[in-house]
Amino acid sequence: MKWTPTLAAGTYKVSIYRIVYSTSDNNAQIRVNSAAGLSSPISVDYTTGTSGWYTLGNFTFTAGTSGYVTNSFSGNTGKNLRADAVMFELQ
Repeated sequence: MKWTPTLAAGTYKVSIYRIVYSTSDNNAQIRVNSAAGLSSPISVDYTTGTSGWYTLGNFTFTAGTSGYVTNSFSGNTGKNLRADAVMFELQ
């Protein structure tokens, strides 16, 4: 999955809405493309805890649509990714 917003330039708190379920990927790889470039993968476990907003961190973006967030499988066969949305909160 890929989320590409139209943003004003600035620093944003970026969060993903994580849906927890036992057959989900326990090591999903999320990357944020910001003004600094593509982030290192952020590992997220979709199998434990409670569903809700999961903060990825604060990132600086340029104006427009060059920034994005991707959510991909870790390679675990037969698992699901259950992310519903990404939120960009101007700081």
